Amino acid sequence: MDKRVSQFKEIFFGLERAYGTFTPKESLREDNKTEGQTFIRKLPVEDSLWENHLKGSWPSIGIFPINDEDKCKWGCIDVDQYNFKHKEAVENIKEKGFPLIVFRSKSGGAHLFLFTKEFIPASRMVASLEAMAD
Repeated sequence: MDKRVSQFKEIFFGLERAYGTFTPKESLREDNKTEGQTFIRKLPVEDSLWENHLKGSWPSIGIFPINDEDKCKWGCIDVDQYNFKHKEAVENIKEKGFPLIVFRSKSGGAHLFLFTKEFIPASRMVASLEAMAD
């Protein structure tokens, strides 16, 4: 596994015994979101899945942030607004002093990530994200 993959895996480490996956259809919905099939695979998250995900190969993987001890190092607010103003969101987040990182999602919405250095109780992560989302 190359360094980039191992670093990505370390940042987004979570549940190792299952993952979400999405297989796109060729069509788009009316709101331009990609249509497809989403499901959970109850299989180990192997290194090849991480590698293919970073290459942009399908099917994609979705890591569950919460591990078997009900702890996590990251969480995400999923913004499903496809006319989302990313720059305004970044400015608003900075103004409020929130420790969030904004990423544009494939569909044009956003993922607002919160990262911690150590594993924390998932309930604490959820409470923090809910407070910032409000």
